[in-house]
Amino acid sequence: MQLNFVNISVQDMDRAVKFYTKLFQKDPVTESERLVEFEFDGVKIGLHSAEADVTDREVSYGDNCFPGFRVEDLDEEKDRVSEFAEIVSENSVGGHRWITVRDSEGNTLELYDGHL
Repeated sequence: MQLNFVNISVQDMDRAVKFYTKLFQKDPVTESERLVEFEFDGVKIGLHSAEADVTDREVSYGDNCFPGFRVEDLDEEKDRVSEFAEIVSENSVGGHRWITVRDSEGNTLELYDGHL
């Protein structure tokens, strides 16, 4: 089994694309009304507009996914990300440090120091 993608449901695709383009510091690899994807070493992070799908599934926005991203310098990333995102918390346990960030759609993300 291999992780291939993680999708995050979004209410406002334009707002979410702007947020994640800024966060990831890269452009999407695919874009449509329904799905915008960013790629990281073969794994795709997708922004999914459930409203573009014809389905009976009820969608919950905000905290429907909790992706974690390893960064080289947590302090540097905290400074950079705090310019456009809410830093919800900072934590440290046993030498492992991380910050929790809220994205443009209300989802929680974790950026950690790479020692995990």
